[in-house]
Amino acid sequence: MKEVMGTAMNVALVERGEDNRLLATVECILVVSEPRYTVDCGEMQRHRRPETVRFAACPATLRSLAETFAQWADAAEAAEKRHNAEHHARPERSERT
Repeated sequence: MKEVMGTAMNVALVERGEDNRLLATVECILVVSEPRYTVDCGEMQRHRRPETVRFAACPATLRSLAETFAQWADAAEAAEKRHNAEHHARPERSERT
């Protein structure tokens, strides 16, 4: 699975239509890598080679994507919290009299 290492962006103002209006387009750049393992002289080595994923989107699409990513982040944190509460709860102490 590729992991995000960094991000970058470029803004382009593209002329559209007969009225020469400029529309903003954002080029989104994700720098990702996936670990690769090799064995060299009997020793396991981990390597990473960065790659870029590029896509273009209008500002409205980027905002929608950001909202979706925020929902995914919230769901992941809720699952983490639920799991930790269920599996790592401290046992209650019993008091001896």
